[in-house]
Amino acid sequence: CENMSFPYLSDARRAENVAAISNYFAAFRNRRVVASIRQPATYFEALYRERVTNPEMHESRSVLQFYATHGQTILSFKAMLEPWKQFAQDNLDLISYETLRTEPDYFAGFCRFLGVDAVSIPQTEGATYASPDRGTIEILRLVNATMPPGKAKTATVRSFMNIVGMRSTAKAKLSAISPQIRIEMTEYAQKLSEQ
Repeated sequence: CENMSFPYLSDARRAENVAAISNYFAAFRNRRVVASIRQPATYFEALYRERVTNPEMHESRSVLQFYATHGQTILSFKAMLEPWKQFAQDNLDLISYETLRTEPDYFAGFCRFLGVDAVSIPQTEGATYASPDRGTIEILRLVNATMPPGKAKTATVRSFMNIVGMRSTAKAKLSAISPQIRIEMTEYAQKLSEQ
């Protein structure tokens, strides 16, 4: 789960959260952490889309405003992974998300990476939406900026996303981030990793 890296937290707060998890698992001495790493701009965009489509997060900022606020914490993979490396006592494995997505069955590919047999996972009935395109993001930003939190807003966003999902494929046709900004994000993530 991309949120297990606590992408919106400071390094100190992230370390505190992982330390609390470590205390919970104190009885387990041998630990292994496997992190699926995405291309930096793709990871950033996925988190942004997730926030915009979640009515409880009230995200109304543009992707560039969101980048100005969260770029450093989200794109510093080294800082996000360091507490987990300590948690696993250096037993941290990395796998490419993009490589896993080429598998016909994402979960089976993950299990193959771990060296275990895959099990069949039943589909859930929870809300699953198509990834929002640029126009959908702008409409959701407007809803998030103008509707107060509550059941009406949640129902509006869910209904809208279900309608959008009926008309579109599971993958947005256009990135929410321009090619130039994607390049800048990738270079920035590289710079943060070298620090």
